[in-house]
Amino acid sequence: MRRLRDVLERVAPPGVVEAGGVLAAWREVARRMGTEACPADFRSGRLTLYVATPTRAQELSLRAREIERAVNASLGAERVREVRVRAAPR
Repeated sequence: MRRLRDVLERVAPPGVVEAGGVLAAWREVARRMGTEACPADFRSGRLTLYVATPTRAQELSLRAREIERAVNASLGAERVREVRVRAAPR
């Protein structure tokens, strides 16, 4: 019997399954860090997060390497190479 991930990788557009894994890992990392940043996008190794205010964006930007390492550790693989944090558009 095939694993669901194997089937999805065959039928989903390139990168979709990987992005889903990264976004799920971020939710776990965010819970541990106590932050409410929302994952907005994951492409070409870049994880983009949205937060409510520019001040919070600056705070999390200073922790980008920590976030990158934590997400990759959660995944058990080096998928995230860059973290960008933005204030959510209004």
